[in-house]
Amino acid sequence: KQHPVMQNDPPSDIYMFCQDTEAYPLANMLVDTFGSNFKAVPITQAHDLSIRNCFNMTYQALNSTGEKWYYVTVNASRRGTILWAKQQIEHVVIIGPDAVRTEINEFINTGAARYR
Repeated sequence: KQHPVMQNDPPSDIYMFCQDTEAYPLANMLVDTFGSNFKAVPITQAHDLSIRNCFNMTYQALNSTGEKWYYVTVNASRRGTILWAKQQIEHVVIIGPDAVRTEINEFINTGAARYR
């Protein structure tokens, strides 16, 4: 069951990287938002292409930072997941679908332009 604050549009598969930190525990963040509607696995070499596209570095380089990142898949409201990802922007990077990534990118660019 989806979180009650999520939007009511049909669920879709969304892929992302999420960071786990002491101050921002990944498990709590995902369970509170998506209930049991997610799967999270530690990033591996298999995610290298997506890591290069999102972080502009290799898996080895990201891994060497000591940051804990996970590959997460959710089947949830697209609009609700976009809203949530915007709120968690320091800890969440949407990988796909491309339309979701583009929408968040446009949000970031518009907001950043207001601070220049």
